[in-house]
Amino acid sequence: MSYDLFTAVGSAPQVEKDGSMSSKVSLSLNLESIQLAKYLSEASFYDQDIAADLVKAAPETKQYILEHLGDKALVSRRAGGGKDSGSRVDRVFDPVPALGDEEQEGDDGEAFAAAISLNPIPMPSPTAKIAANDDRYSTSMASKNGGRFDMITTWSQWLMNKGLAVAYGFDFTRWDLTLSDSDAGYEISAALDPSMFVIDVESQQPPLPGGQRGFFLTRFSGGASVLGPHTCTLRSSVTGKSSQFDTAGWRWGWAAPVTRSFLVAGSEEWDEVKENLEIPASAADSHYKISKIFFDLENALVSSDKAHTIVPNVPEEFQESFEKLQTAWRHYARDNDHHILGYAVVATTASEKHLGTFPPTSLQLQNYPFLSAATTKPTTSTDKHGESNMFQMLYKTDLQAFPSDPALPWTGNWCHPDLSGADGTLGSMAISNELFLDDFVVPKLVAFNRATHLESLAPTVTHKGGTKWSFTFRWGSAAHPESFFEWKPASLIQMAALRIIYGNGIGWTWSTSSHQSTSKQVNGAGRFTATHDVTMSNILYVPRGSNKVVLVHTMSHHLFTSHRWVWTDKSSATVKRSCITELTLRDVLEGRLGMEIPKDLDVKVEILDRKGTWLGQNYVAGVANAIAKSLKDEQRLAAAVKQINDRLSGPQVFVLPGGGHLFLKNPVFNGQGDLLLTLDFNGQQQRKNPPGPAKDRKSRKGGIPK
Repeated sequence: MSYDLFTAVGSAPQVEKDGSMSSKVSLSLNLESIQLAKYLSEASFYDQDIAADLVKAAPETKQYILEHLGDKALVSRRAGGGKDSGSRVDRVFDPVPALGDEEQEGDDGEAFAAAISLNPIPMPSPTAKIAANDDRYSTSMASKNGGRFDMITTWSQWLMNKGLAVAYGFDFTRWDLTLSDSDAGYEISAALDPSMFVIDVESQQPPLPGGQRGFFLTRFSGGASVLGPHTCTLRSSVTGKSSQFDTAGWRWGWAAPVTRSFLVAGSEEWDEVKENLEIPASAADSHYKISKIFFDLENALVSSDKAHTIVPNVPEEFQESFEKLQTAWRHYARDNDHHILGYAVVATTASEKHLGTFPPTSLQLQNYPFLSAATTKPTTSTDKHGESNMFQMLYKTDLQAFPSDPALPWTGNWCHPDLSGADGTLGSMAISNELFLDDFVVPKLVAFNRATHLESLAPTVTHKGGTKWSFTFRWGSAAHPESFFEWKPASLIQMAALRIIYGNGIGWTWSTSSHQSTSKQVNGAGRFTATHDVTMSNILYVPRGSNKVVLVHTMSHHLFTSHRWVWTDKSSATVKRSCITELTLRDVLEGRLGMEIPKDLDVKVEILDRKGTWLGQNYVAGVANAIAKSLKDEQRLAAAVKQINDRLSGPQVFVLPGGGHLFLKNPVFNGQGDLLLTLDFNGQQQRKNPPGPAKDRKSRKGGIPK
């Protein structure tokens, strides 16, 4: 003889027409149970008509009552005006959790298949350690008096010179130069080493819209050449006679500001640079400008500083023709574009989305010194220390104004070209957390909240006649506005566990909960209640010193049923779902950025505190499997990552002369959530027009000064 009061048959979870999920259980009295007769006998003390009401509701119980309680139990006293015209069961019987542990079976009698993990969620391994060079992680994008820049591109002096040497065809080898002017009294046949740019970090100039001061070095080489001896013929202003001078070791240092001008739309130079910048045809020419960044050789003066200018053995009487030679070379270098650092694009409208991932709308230039424990004073030079000095391009986007004090104070070294291995940084690019995370990545990853979102929908409770009941739990995601799923900044307490695993970082959180309950009472069959609650919490965490965006999901689905009749019988269970996934930023093809997502989400479920008969192990396992599968099958996160990658693969915002690009590598977040990247010259592109006499090339003078 069975002692279970009800028999329960559960159906496998299924997807409804509206997209929600449901799982149904049918209940009926177990007329093989002697325990039922015991409860009815005890309950008749409080309600003498309970057995008669039961038979009216469920005629199939009549024989059971006659057998166990006798025919007197079937006589109703309510019609005769008994002392209690209503049931007292609800007032007397306190809720007592039922302790049934029978396995739940499906409609076909076979147990549901389930893969349930009852073990703690394994924590992922910590991300890569912060490099020994910690200066880059302490750098700040904030100006002196508040306000932050959106993007900062930083070149070391070494990277500037290496990139331009390759771009102009030098590649650190010599090239031959011949210039002559009989009227001016000079003739030169010499070999030149690559020109060199020197960043002036000692003059203490504030950042200027027009640029920063530097030195353009023309360097003469010694040794043999196809031109023969490397000599310079100069005419004396005293005697009118000419003399030859050996040019080996000469150096001319031109002091000039690094400035910029806008290209004329539709010009040859505009079309070439537009192609190199990969600006799509969908971007209207009126929506952007192209800035040429260059040394202003037109207004350059030869520096008297011997650190930059070396011209031995040229007497004073030859200075006039010598200065004319220098002017001729200055014009030659200008007309052949040797003074150009590169080209940058700026949007003229905040709505322009075809000009790269984050189209800048304004740009300013700044010199930035390299400082170390051994050299705490800015030093302008061509040595190893000077090669670490930096030239910066500071950007704002969306037509925002620059900070009131546009200077970027020294907070650390953005570049370390003198370091070897992974710690060496030839160039750097920084994208503010407000731009990269707040405005771009975090809104896209609202898809994770949508993908994980489940809420309890109203359960159904059905009296199927007699003592038979059925109930159905339903869950899904109802329609909500976009704001419902938005991330909010996380507190330190909310990030505590992740800080232990990943170290310091910044984060966002999103949480929600839902409660649904349905109750139904039928005379003779009691009251049946089905309740379920769903609570969930998501965290988006960006660890300092890593290239990870960590997404953490936890959800608890609590199921509860109660049948209050002769007795109170309860069942309950909790299903927990969790998922930790890491999105990884990497440098990909052609020096672009890309975000990787694991092929499959690692979703885990646990069943906790299952009690009672009606929510059997196999039934709850079916619910758990359905909840896990709904997340594993989700594609919204993958679609969001694809959108991020599509945007990251947009056009360049800066190119070297000839179209050479600075590759983005080694993405890593600092403690403020700013994205730091190293820059490296691709070493492949050269100018379409190599160096040569100005008469053989189209001059590119002019531009619109700014």
